[in-house]
Amino acid sequence: MNIILATIFAHFMSDFIIQSDKTVEEKSKLRVKALIKHFLEVLIPLFVVLQFQFRLSDIILYSLLISAIHIIIDMGKVLIQKINIKELSFRMFIIDQVIHIFSIISIIILFNYKFEYNNYFNSITPIIKNTVFNYSHVNMSLIISKIELYSSIYILFGVGAGIFIGNFLKPFKCDVQDANPLKAGKYIGIFERFLIITLTILS
Repeated sequence: MNIILATIFAHFMSDFIIQSDKTVEEKSKLRVKALIKHFLEVLIPLFVVLQFQFRLSDIILYSLLISAIHIIIDMGKVLIQKINIKELSFRMFIIDQVIHIFSIISIIILFNYKFEYNNYFNSITPIIKNTVFNYSHVNMSLIISKIELYSSIYILFGVGAGIFIGNFLKPFKCDVQDANPLKAGKYIGIFERFLIITLTILS
């Protein structure tokens, strides 16, 4: 299992799945409540994902540090957007994500030690071997890593790409209120991108 992959997966979950549009709007006003809420939205998924894979003593400080830096980066993004032209928000989206990924890698390098794997999956592997797969060898670390990798791809290009497109088209939107409160087009777009990703992986 890869600590970087696990952290990036949790990051995409926090930013693109768990975080709501309302939280994004409130963060843009630097509301303390929204910043604390997003801090928890980053911390809890990260902690859960890592807890099932690595020792508790290794991930407490790491999770808190990742979450704190995540919020600092988000605050910096808001301050920059207040200075710059709003039409550049789609570029800020890419820069923001690149900085987040870079900060994750930097913190892991800064920790400079090996994360010890949790024995949880080792204990359930014999059960999975006998009752589900019936294989002589099951590499749970590889299975979890693949799940995180493919999930990250789906979230980034399926959901994250939609957010990028929305930011890119924001300057061209009219002031007329959206007549479709369910935002059907948004979810249709996500479904279409999921379908394209699936076909690309299977081809």
